[in-house]
Amino acid sequence: MSFRILTATPAALGYSFPPEWAPHRGTWLSWPRPEGISFPDRYHLLAPALSRIIGEIAQREEVHVNVPNGNYARIVGETLAAHGVGSRRVHCHHIPTNEPWCRDHGPAFVLRRDRRGRAHAAIVDWGYNAWGGKYPPWDADDAVPTAVARVLGLPVFEPGIVMEGGAVEFNGAGTVLTTRSCLLNRNRNPGLTRREIERYLRDYYGQRHVAWLDGGIAGDDTDGHVDDLARFVDPRTVVIGIEEDPRDENYEVLRENRRRLALLTRGLDVLDCCCYTGGFGIYAKMIGGAESVTAVDLDEQALELAKANAKLNQVRITFAHADSFMYLRQMQANARRFDVVVLDPPKFVPTRDDYAEGSRKYGDLNALGMAALKPGGLLLTCSCSGLVGREDFVGMVKSAATRMSRQLQIVDVTGPGPDHPVMANCPESAYLKAVWTRVM
Repeated sequence: MSFRILTATPAALGYSFPPEWAPHRGTWLSWPRPEGISFPDRYHLLAPALSRIIGEIAQREEVHVNVPNGNYARIVGETLAAHGVGSRRVHCHHIPTNEPWCRDHGPAFVLRRDRRGRAHAAIVDWGYNAWGGKYPPWDADDAVPTAVARVLGLPVFEPGIVMEGGAVEFNGAGTVLTTRSCLLNRNRNPGLTRREIERYLRDYYGQRHVAWLDGGIAGDDTDGHVDDLARFVDPRTVVIGIEEDPRDENYEVLRENRRRLALLTRGLDVLDCCCYTGGFGIYAKMIGGAESVTAVDLDEQALELAKANAKLNQVRITFAHADSFMYLRQMQANARRFDVVVLDPPKFVPTRDDYAEGSRKYGDLNALGMAALKPGGLLLTCSCSGLVGREDFVGMVKSAATRMSRQLQIVDVTGPGPDHPVMANCPESAYLKAVWTRVM
């Protein structure tokens, strides 16, 4: 097929780059060559792993594999057959590559919708220089996007600068996340300033905001690709890597990235129910840069201590002396909604005789917390009842979502830290539970 080069930018024509979780028809891979440099003396180990990966993907969507020629296409087919992978959804294309890193050298698909809601795709053909010229040759890799456009018959945008797919991360709502150590490295685009690179990100990925982290992990040949550091899992949630050992060479850079990422949460309204001494709210204000924090507790002494802690840390928090159940019902009556709700109540199930009543309280509190959330808001809900197991508590949260007709995404379920060890013969000692959810 032929393709045409578009001279306007994708943003100007209504195109944008979709997030990782957006529905898509297929996945593109570049099959590695034994003479390549990516897997020295370990090429023989790739066939089983690649076959499993392709097999999993092919159960759900098309798989497109770049190969140098027909001989390689037969090798791919025979390899997949030997590992029990059907080839009905696997398509080989005679597109030669130097190395297999298709996420970085492959096409960037951008999408737009017409007035009837139909999706139209185009390809952005960024330049590629093997991570700053480290591993020549890269001429075949650099030609992959236009070769794919020719196969699919899609139009092409040519920004004329170097960019790798692993260097950028998208939330699907107009924000692109990247790193200074990669995109501002002089081995990529030495003639461009940060402001100019941001303009390319906005114009050719169709984004509105650019968020920067600092550096990458030690030993990263890519100079700090963001996909090694942080990933969006929905428009408002980022999962980020951390290193807890101060002696590790990645400790400082990951801690700094976490601090910077926390600053990106500025502008959120946070409600901290059963705040006790104010820990969650104070951190949300100090590190997260929340627009507002309201902290609620019925215990006057705890609330006074929370106020003292807020003053000590020089943060402005609105404190409310109230029963959290009553306060949340009032918020519901007033149609008041928050971006984040934290529920950290006292032990509702102190004895086995209290299980039924305590379970009802957990359900009611979580339902009220969800009612106080904006769509897509974050609910952090906790339990310190040792007689309520982790799965039981997660079930209570799910039931509350069903009762409120709200869709629930469970982002993570965490437990006690090292300062709360769990006795091997006493499951009740694993009493601390925190469920991190997104409520749609």
